[in-house]
Amino acid sequence: MFSNERVVNFPFIPIYITNRYDSILNGECHLVMENFSKDEVQFTVEFYDRYDKEMFELMNEYGPYTVTLQGKSEKTVWIETKMDVSNLEEVIAHGSASGFNIIIKSGEKSRYLGG
Repeated sequence: MFSNERVVNFPFIPIYITNRYDSILNGECHLVMENFSKDEVQFTVEFYDRYDKEMFELMNEYGPYTVTLQGKSEKTVWIETKMDVSNLEEVIAHGSASGFNIIIKSGEKSRYLGG
């Protein structure tokens, strides 16, 4: 399955807080993915970065995120999640990242894609 799809682009749209006094962060990301195979594929997406772990660990707490791609198709996958940050010692008001890594998994197979 992992030989026939690719991530074309995966910028991380800024995580932002919707209310200054709120303890919920809104995490958003879009992944442009393409499946070259004629078969539909389904896999999960997790985020990874060895330098800026906190933001990605928060995103992963609310995942993994399931993606389905039809055969011979390109799709922009929108991932959006609300994250409760009330238990963090330091408040995260906003953040953004680009050029990060994702891990896609299907069954026992996994693939690391670098940004």
